[in-house]
Amino acid sequence: MANLISRGDIVIAVLCKPSQIRIGDIVLFKLRNKIKTKFDGRDVEVNYLAHRAVDRKILNGEGCFMQKGDMHFLASPMKYEEAAGKVAFIQKKDYFIDTGKLKWKMVNSIFAINAIVEYRLVTGLDFIFWFLPGKKRESLERKIIYLIRRPRRIIFSASLPLARKLFRKK
Repeated sequence: MANLISRGDIVIAVLCKPSQIRIGDIVLFKLRNKIKTKFDGRDVEVNYLAHRAVDRKILNGEGCFMQKGDMHFLASPMKYEEAAGKVAFIQKKDYFIDTGKLKWKMVNSIFAINAIVEYRLVTGLDFIFWFLPGKKRESLERKIIYLIRRPRRIIFSASLPLARKLFRKK
């Protein structure tokens, strides 16, 4: 969720049932295995992951969300029981985001639509190009992914300053 949620931001989530999570919501997932990373020069273990839900699927007989960060192309499944809740508030350095407010919902819808369209395009590539030999398929997929990235950069570069203006403390 880079760009929207940065290192050091405080994220507050509300507990909810998987049925209350809509596609496009930012969801806090409890990780099966902790991830080790560095933060301010210290080693830290991460127990939760905040990513956007871009689809619902049934895999191996279990319901799951397909989740991805806004800056990622590929989505991965997380079981319904791993969804700890929806992100309700994000405390940035100089402003506060309340995800229940109308202006946030407008900005979030831009990010959500972009993430869902990317997910649909990238998952569709495997179906469309399955018949091509490996090297040709990879080359074509890379070119299409590059074309997908361009509007994303435009969307993020236009939306983030707008979001900062909208949510900055007055």
